Amino acid sequence: MAVSNEQRAISIRQPWAYAILHLGKDVENRPMRTHYRGPILIQASLKVEEDEARELKLDPDELSTGAIVGSVKIADCVRGSKSKWANRGQWHWVLKNPRVLARPIPFKGALGFNSCSRQGPKRSAVSHATMTITSFSWGYWGWGNATARLVEALDKAEKSREFRPPLFVDARLRRQGRAKGFVGNAFRDLVGTSRYRWIQDLGNLAIATGSGGVQIKNPAAVADLLDLALHAADERRRVIFYCACEYPALDGALACHRRTIADLLLAHAKKIGRSISIVEWPGDTPTETRISVDKKMFSAIMRGRMSVPFADDRLPTFAALPWASMLTVECDDHGRTGVVAVGPARFSVSNNGTGFWYLPLVESADPDATKEALLRRAVKWREARGLNERRSL
Repeated sequence: MAVSNEQRAISIRQPWAYAILHLGKDVENRPMRTHYRGPILIQASLKVEEDEARELKLDPDELSTGAIVGSVKIADCVRGSKSKWANRGQWHWVLKNPRVLARPIPFKGALGFNSCSRQGPKRSAVSHATMTITSFSWGYWGWGNATARLVEALDKAEKSREFRPPLFVDARLRRQGRAKGFVGNAFRDLVGTSRYRWIQDLGNLAIATGSGGVQIKNPAAVADLLDLALHAADERRRVIFYCACEYPALDGALACHRRTIADLLLAHAKKIGRSISIVEWPGDTPTETRISVDKKMFSAIMRGRMSVPFADDRLPTFAALPWASMLTVECDDHGRTGVVAVGPARFSVSNNGTGFWYLPLVESADPDATKEALLRRAVKWREARGLNERRSL
């Protein structure tokens, strides 16, 4: 991928950098938490902890130092990880998708996060590292009257993951419909021309012909979409390509042409050797969180209410909450709790022009189900709607 001049790197002493890339070390122990989620380069620092290396049956003299040696994805930050690599009393940065560079790239850094600037590794060298850029597919169903709030949520979500505001790609054949915030140039005028592109060639011709199914107007236009994603990465932004449909799939079957766009984009990226990831917004894997509500709201949720309102100050947390996350709902009057599966923040507009933020439930509450059973059902729910991540390489 094309990596920004501000691509993040983290310096890790050996043998722990090696352990992450080769031995299945799936947490990084740190005294401080991180809010960053996403790919990061691993820089093996100059110092080697020789005794620890020998305990892992490694020769300290053969471990790379002072160089970028690979990459990994920071997927979460927790305490109390069950990993055998987790140290008590530390924050555990949950690591996934380790990738090893065929040849280390010399780079001096300091412990912690660094920026791979022009003074760091050559950009062309880093570009050929096995880093993966992520783009999102998305449907604006339910947001037509609250686009300003939508942009607020998306921008805060990306900021919480330490990205700049996203670039939006309209993948519709026609910019029509009942969602007034997405008719014509309305959304472009809201976010500004620098953050908006309309690629009409990615639209579904079957809508115009009434033939049913999916027929992308010009499949080759995914090359333009990939170029936009690469340029966005240079600015530490990510691309969200969108249409109107709520989900890409239903019961595992194709339900929206953005799923076909994703297929074409992944195939094109694979053909030219680019490592990309496509996932339905907001991406990531289901997590767990909590909220306190009053007795009346608790009862309503447990009896079938399909939304959980929350205060504005929770938006930075809930804006990027992965689909099918487990929400523990606490009744602040009686100490009762219940667990429900929810998705990322949405906004309900009231008749008087105000409104409230809420988390949508993916299914009605089941007070008798265990958290494990709910999570299994939620995972199947995600799969059936095509919300999971897919990669080109």
